[in-house]
Amino acid sequence: MSDHGTVAKVQEALGEMAYELLILQEQLVRLNRRLPVPPNLEAMLEDEVPPDLATEVSGCIECIANDYLRELIEMLERAASVTARELERDFRERQGRHRPRGPTLRGPRRQRLVRV
Repeated sequence: MSDHGTVAKVQEALGEMAYELLILQEQLVRLNRRLPVPPNLEAMLEDEVPPDLATEVSGCIECIANDYLRELIEMLERAASVTARELERDFRERQGRHRPRGPTLRGPRRQRLVRV
């Protein structure tokens, strides 16, 4: 199998993993909806009273689903869909932004400027 074929298969697997994580994320959201919301939630969030167990578990679920999993899913989707053409274009754009404009003080020209 060629390198291109291997990369394509890995990208396909990464896309499947991202999809599976989306399903997991949805399951976490559904579980979180089952937890009771205490009447003094605002006081708990403001650290005026200690959190109850449901609030702590809910906070963990929200952090996992909304932060960690979302970032992981986005990274997997990017890896699954990136193309060599995109990488080449992005590289050229970065190179264009980093090119110095006008004379610089590097290399042989620097030596001439210093000697004058």
